[in-house]
Amino acid sequence: MSVLSRVAIETEDMERCTAILEVVCGATGNQAVVEFDRAAIELQQGSEQGVRQIVFTDVDLAMASRRLSGNKIPAAESDDSIVIAAHHASGIEVRLESVEAPISAAGTAVLDHVALRVGNLARASSLWQSILGVMPVQMGVHPVSGGTFEAARFP
Repeated sequence: MSVLSRVAIETEDMERCTAILEVVCGATGNQAVVEFDRAAIELQQGSEQGVRQIVFTDVDLAMASRRLSGNKIPAAESDDSIVIAAHHASGIEVRLESVEAPISAAGTAVLDHVALRVGNLARASSLWQSILGVMPVQMGVHPVSGGTFEAARFP
């Protein structure tokens, strides 16, 4: 099963974001990359705000390629990765890698999940099901939203 390995976030204010990650995740120093056990958050300087790239490792690339092709999702393929351009994946570049994510000596924090805001939940859920090869385990009103928004959660 694929593993969430890295999330790249673009921000105008690297210093502020780094300070927040120091408090929330126990990161130290002026790091642009905060490492967890088998994942990392990477901050990128830029004028756009938000998640720009998600990387999954331990992916069966042959199976992923067939799934993407069958669902007519264009992707650039190489021997060790598949890249889906942002305009084909909810505005976020998705990279699928066959290599196993390295285990870091980082602290005890765990990168549990990434939330993405999308305009059409059903269409985005179908897209991410094609990318990840798994169905959402929960889809509907988010339990902490007070009924204000719906969400899909992928294992």
